[in-house]
This record gives sequence, structure tokens and C-alpha cells, in this order.
Amino acid sequence: MKKRMRLAVALRNLVGCVALVGAGALITSNAVSGNEPDQKPAGGQPQMDPAMAKMIEMGTPGKEHALLDAMIGDWNAESTVDMGQGQTMTSKATSSNHWILDNRYIQQDYAGDMMGTPFTGMSLIGYDKYKKQFFASWIDSMSTMFYISYGEYDAATKTFTFEGTGPDCQDPSGTKMCSMQNKVQIVSKDKHIFTMSSMKDGKMVEGMKIVYTRK
Repeated sequence: MKKRMRLAVALRNLVGCVALVGAGALITSNAVSGNEPDQKPAGGQPQMDPAMAKMIEMGTPGKEHALLDAMIGDWNAESTVDMGQGQTMTSKATSSNHWILDNRYIQQDYAGDMMGTPFTGMSLIGYDKYKKQFFASWIDSMSTMFYISYGEYDAATKTFTFEGTGPDCQDPSGTKMCSMQNKVQIVSKDKHIFTMSSMKDGKMVEGMKIVYTRK
């Protein structure tokens, strides 16, 4: 009997939480990026529950999301990869970046080739209002790893800097990880540059650069 009662309470709490999230999503579905919800009660109506109001606030895109708008569009991409021993490899690709889920996340769809082999990848980029950090995730057709990094934006240089951990490409066993740093510099409304660096001998060394030019 006690077990059934605990289960009933747990189910009730779960249903309440789902309803709260659903209500928050419904209220914010038409929110404009950068606008925070108006919590001032209308005449004769009760004040909104503080927990609900805070959830709506945290779920509404803000000024940080607006900074990411510079990446939106269709792009030609040219990548240069350091192959070691002074050799580099270049390849061309295209990238389509668009807002999803009411301007909360950017989805990047990347398609080109790598070492003569067709290569596709997908990224999600956004701003976490709880962590107060930008984030970027990446998956592709040549890996089984879900890569995620967090970072900041420098307004002076118009650069997003992301820190994460990825495979150590110098490790022959293929099992070691190393610190990685990715940067996206907004050069203009029609150009941005992505660089990927990894830790080697105690310092970050650039291993890849991708120049994006608007189509």
C-alpha cells in the first residue's frame, strides 16, 4: 500500500511539472528574441506564480541569442587542415544555418568532403541562460562522438570562444583526449571564420580553419 501511495505522489508531481513546462512553452511560443515576459498583473487578476514567471524568463531568448544571428544564412565554406610536417589539406563545402525552436538554437548543416571522402556534419549553437554561457555541439559522418563546448563572447573582437575536450589526434591508440578551443570570429555580415585548436606541449595549436562566405 505504501509503495502504491509513493508511486501515486510521484506521478502527481510529474504530471504537475509537465503541465507547468507546457504552459510556459505555450506562453513563450510567440516571444520575440530579446524580450522578457511582462510579469505585471492586469487589473483585478492575481500575480503570476514566481516559479512560473522565472521559468518563462529563463526560457525566453535574450540579447545573447541575438548575437548569434550573424551566423544565420547559406554559406560557402573553405577549410584548411594541418596534416603535420608542414603539409595542409584544403577542401570546399557548403553550410546552411537556420534558427529552430522559435529562435532558441541555430542548427548548422554542413556538407562537403574530407580527404576525398563525402563528409557531412551538424551543429547546434545557443546560449544557456542557466549556465550563462554560449554552447556548441557537433556530430558528423566520420565520428561516433558527441562533442560539446561552452564559451564566451568578446564584443571588442566580435569573437565567440568555446572550450571543450576532444580526441588527441597525435595519440596512435586513439583513446586519449585533450583540451580543445574553437573560435568563431565575425568578420562582417557576409563572412566569419572558424578555427579549431588543440593542446600540444602545453599550448593551444591551430589545426583547422574554415572561412565562411555568404552565398
